[in-house]
Amino acid sequence: MALLNVSSNLRRISQWAYEYPNETRIRNVETFLKDTEKFIPEIDAEKVPPQLKNRYQRFLKDFPQLKERWKTAHTNHIRRLVWAEEMLTWSNLLD
Repeated sequence: MALLNVSSNLRRISQWAYEYPNETRIRNVETFLKDTEKFIPEIDAEKVPPQLKNRYQRFLKDFPQLKERWKTAHTNHIRRLVWAEEMLTWSNLLD
């Protein structure tokens, strides 16, 4: 269930980041990034479906960098859109 929560959060984050940024959307992205970070330890790696194991391991490496990049991505239109697309891609890959 926690993996589904992560995937769902990434989809929401992507949508908010893609839309024109305002204080509420920026705050939502930051809140959901923190929530997603909390869900990750709840995922039992042994129960991740075999077809998702490699993707999940790569996500574990990439997520901290994506989270850190939000700090600069949200201030630049192109970087924000690229960042939003990456979050959506991860959401799709973990579904």
